[in-house]
Amino acid sequence: MKGKLASGLIRPAELAIIALLLFAVVLTQSYLNVLVFIPLIVMLTFWFWMSENTVMQAKLGLFTICLGSEMPIYVFCAFLFFLMLFEFAAKGKKTVKTYSVGIFLALIFGVGFVAYLISQVYEVNSFSYFFYLITFGSLTAPYFYFSRKVFSQGERKNILHFLYLLAFGQCLISLLYITDVGVAEILTKSSTPDLVKGTLDSSNSLGYLLLLVLVLNVNWLLENKIKLGKLLVLLLMLGVAFLSDSKAQLVALAASVFIMILFIDFFLIHKRKLLVKTMAIALVIFIPFFVVQNISRLSQKYDSYITGNNNKKLMYYSRAVNYENRPMIQYLIGTGPGTCGSRAANARAYDVLYKGRDAFKLPAFIPAFSSRHTVNMLGDLYTQGYAESTFERSALLGNPFNSIAAFFVELGVIGFAFLLSLFVFVIAQCIHVFNHVKSGIKDKNLALGLILLTLIIIITSMIDQVLERGMMMYLFWFMCAVLINTRRELRSKSS
Repeated sequence: MKGKLASGLIRPAELAIIALLLFAVVLTQSYLNVLVFIPLIVMLTFWFWMSENTVMQAKLGLFTICLGSEMPIYVFCAFLFFLMLFEFAAKGKKTVKTYSVGIFLALIFGVGFVAYLISQVYEVNSFSYFFYLITFGSLTAPYFYFSRKVFSQGERKNILHFLYLLAFGQCLISLLYITDVGVAEILTKSSTPDLVKGTLDSSNSLGYLLLLVLVLNVNWLLENKIKLGKLLVLLLMLGVAFLSDSKAQLVALAASVFIMILFIDFFLIHKRKLLVKTMAIALVIFIPFFVVQNISRLSQKYDSYITGNNNKKLMYYSRAVNYENRPMIQYLIGTGPGTCGSRAANARAYDVLYKGRDAFKLPAFIPAFSSRHTVNMLGDLYTQGYAESTFERSALLGNPFNSIAAFFVELGVIGFAFLLSLFVFVIAQCIHVFNHVKSGIKDKNLALGLILLTLIIIITSMIDQVLERGMMMYLFWFMCAVLINTRRELRSKSS
């Protein structure tokens, strides 16, 4: 019975259950999804934990990203954290010990806590680290929880298959809206693509999910094992991602593939195939040619975000790297998590940063608070007048907020170096897995896909608050946990 549970549901049953659950999500509003599904998620998580069915726990976590709100994701992560604490405290409860990525996270949280303590000397901001743990720290719970479990190669394949089914379901739901509105209107009206989001919380989240599935199949495409049906599904996902206004993510994907082919491929694939070489040469020639040919048009279109009235993001970057606007100790260690530019900081800064009527706001009993760093660096960049002019510009490019500048300010040079080292370490682990997996195409897909996903996160974090986005970072940390399982299996076979 236990073996049957560990393998998860059979695929036809999974498909039927996914269809029914997604249909239920479509019929309800987002606030009803929170009220109905969160208690169900908690009960099922506890049930699967009691029955030691970690595979179904993993699948349930993936399903939480499809409920139209980030709240179920945070609740699921928090519950995993408490289960993990209970396992630590339980006498005789044996779990697999893991380190690697966890060491870098411990260093980041440690530097952040030291910065938090130092920041209290300059300005009392008691809740800043708490909100940081919610918006960033809690999303690492899937890594710490699932990396301590043991997944077989078949179970890893099962979980990835479930993710593919979820993405395909989101495609079908999005196609219903696209068919109803019309492709022409979606391409011509700037606000319409934002509604192409399936049952997720935003069109950007849909784009990230579809791109993740695409990058998890890059190795399959490079190996030339092309099946027409699968190829058509991947092209469908690519088309829906484009229509959902996920252009920034698609550009990041193209840049990530470019980086991987030119640099990482020399370490990743020992015998590069003709297709890879051809792609590399084509990209090296085409991209500079495209930029030169379109430099005037690109300059005219994006100049306002560099030197014009919409250069708020660039101004935030320049203030972030300027060591003269804060004490040197805070430049090195950071102003403290949740103090300037992160979602943890902005959630409470609505006394300085404008928030529209539909924007997320904290409960009334949590007072507004803006640190002096928020006032100095962002106070004049996001006023009500500027916030309400979104229809005249790109909200993503024109708004000052982004994870790279925010984490550089809040964690300082030292903490930010640890953050970059973490991403480099993840890529190095992926390279090792890819080179040493002798069988199991899914594990190779995972390694190559996680490299691209890491690069996409780094690139998009330059213009968006990706490092604190529930859906995106949940997928990243969960995939890291699955990778650790693959790495552990390789180590056990070699010993």
